Amino acid sequence: MKKFINSVDTVLTESLDGFVAAHADILVLGDEHKFVRRKTLRPGKVP
Repeated sequence: MKKFINSVDTVLTESLDGFVAAHADILVLGDEHKFVRRKTLRPGKVP
């Protein structure tokens, strides 16, 4: 069986980096690598 987690200490950061990289056209990563948000909001939608 292959490992998907290189280090328990970096699993969240690496997961978020990969998620944002896969959807870079619509997502941006927060300053502290703790949250992901849309690049732009849709007009008329609640943020």
